[in-house]
Order: sequence, then structure tokens, then C-alpha cells
Amino acid sequence: MKVGIVQPGGCWTDLRTGMTTTTPAEPYGPLRAEPAAQWAGGSIDSDPPPAAKALLELVDSPEPPLLLGSMVYDLAFDRSRRRREVWAGWEETSRAAEHAIPRHRRLTDFPHPPKGEEP
Repeated sequence: MKVGIVQPGGCWTDLRTGMTTTTPAEPYGPLRAEPAAQWAGGSIDSDPPPAAKALLELVDSPEPPLLLGSMVYDLAFDRSRRRREVWAGWEETSRAAEHAIPRHRRLTDFPHPPKGEEP
């Protein structure tokens, strides 16, 4: 079984123009601010056929991607880049945490601080 997260984004429909809304309640103002800003600059929606074609391609693929959709791709790629930057910042410490020794050597072969003292 293969699993994929499909988030193709908005498609041109009459959802926003055909729905009825109530008078906005002030406590929800901050929650409405982000979508209002997105819609103010015009829609970034797409026609449905490209999303349907991509979805069918994903279903037919022997190795489908985990993520499908422009916005989710950008978010995942950016998050992955930021993780790699954090990991790279810890590379020296990570590598210093190990010191390979031959199997025949024992832990007692290394000098230890006297009891009660920190290494």
C-alpha cells in the first residue's frame, strides 16, 4: 500500500461567490485576516483538469510521491532545507560524539577521572 498527501490547492468553482455568509464577528477578526489577505490580491486558483491529471498520474505511479500539490511541495521543500541547515550546524558535534575503537580494546583501557570528578 502506498500513501500520498494530495493538496492541489484551490480550483475555480463558484464556492466563494455562491456561498452565503453572516456578519463577521469581531473576536474572529485575526482568523479571517490571512484568508482575506490571500483573496484580496486575486485568486491563485487553477482549473480542475491539471489537478485531476496529476492525481491520476500519482495513482498510476509505481513509486508515487508522498506529497502532491504546488503549495505543499514548496512548504515541504523549505522545511527540508531548514532541517538540513540545522543538521549541518550540528555536524561537528555529532561527529565528535563518536570515536571508533578496535573491538579488542576495552573501555578500561582509557583513562578515567577519579571517582566523584566529572570527565
